Amino acid sequence: MRGRAHAFVCVALSLLLGAACHAGVPGEPVFDFPHERLDGGPLSERRDHALTWSGTELVVWGGDPGDAHAPFADGAAYEPETGIWRSLTASPLSARTRHSAVWYGERMFVWGGFGSLEDGAGDTRMRGDGAFYDPVSDSWEEAATAPEARASAHAVVVGDVVVIAGGSSDADGASVSGFLVYEPGGNAWETVPWPSGEGVRIHALERRGDSAVALGTRDGVPLVAAFVPGSSGVAERSWDDYASPAASVGLVSDSDGLLFGIIRDDDRTRLLEVAEDGAPVLRAETEGARFRPPVSMTASPLSVGRLYAAEDGRMIATGDGDVSVWDLRNGTSVRGQGGALGGYCGPFVLVEDSRLLGWGGLDCALSGIDLDLGT
Repeated sequence: MRGRAHAFVCVALSLLLGAACHAGVPGEPVFDFPHERLDGGPLSERRDHALTWSGTELVVWGGDPGDAHAPFADGAAYEPETGIWRSLTASPLSARTRHSAVWYGERMFVWGGFGSLEDGAGDTRMRGDGAFYDPVSDSWEEAATAPEARASAHAVVVGDVVVIAGGSSDADGASVSGFLVYEPGGNAWETVPWPSGEGVRIHALERRGDSAVALGTRDGVPLVAAFVPGSSGVAERSWDDYASPAASVGLVSDSDGLLFGIIRDDDRTRLLEVAEDGAPVLRAETEGARFRPPVSMTASPLSVGRLYAAEDGRMIATGDGDVSVWDLRNGTSVRGQGGALGGYCGPFVLVEDSRLLGWGGLDCALSGIDLDLGT
């Protein structure tokens, strides 16, 4: 987004006037964006897999067939320009599901997750190892094992390190609030404790400048926690005015470095700019439930989608077989599921400002989708 006004009209007005923009939903907007079938490729159907975008390829790895006890250890990459799939070379990592994946430079870093019954029972199936995948050489390089294992964790690159937050620390799904920091240059891990993190569930993680910022909840109250890797402890700020035990939430940074949280309760959705001290500043809100942030506070860390801030002034939230768009330029919002997506029921990744690719899901009418959100 070019300039701090972004093309976010509501946000720009709120910044100028010092008040929130209250945007109703005129009429009944319809989710009618065109989509095309994406060829299924060489992999069997699955869920809870890594789905990432390299800049030229959609990359899939791991996941499970509906049974988390029997995950996969294979992957493939799809190039939209040619419509061609290729299988990834075998990974040194064991089969797993609910793992984390993030691009570190030109390589994909895969870490953690939940292993198969062949790895043992209970907590012995929790994975703390990881590896880098290089799409140019189609090769893997193992990374040092972390001091603790997690599944369904969030990952973000901040400077020269990878920050891991949230997720489950055992096979029973117990939430964990501390941070892990991995430095690829030294192939070393650091644990960053969260002194007041007891009872906190982390729902999202983003980078802002040289900081990692997490959005979480404690007893239904949203909060943000931030730290600068290598130089500070964790600073926490509660958002008491936005407590709602049944809310959906999301966190996203835009191309200008601004950070936004989105919270939806039963009757409205609110866009909150995260100030430098962690305080929430209301920038826009809309009534109704057409826009759904990607993380349910009750279902997290499972079924976690993604939130994007598009260059053209729209917020895009995705989940499994679920896409919603909030256009901050005119206050309208739409949501597509089921038939509106051709029966696709898997996850998505944003590959261009208005284009989503999806692959995966179980028993979907489409194994993959290419969705054009227009302008």
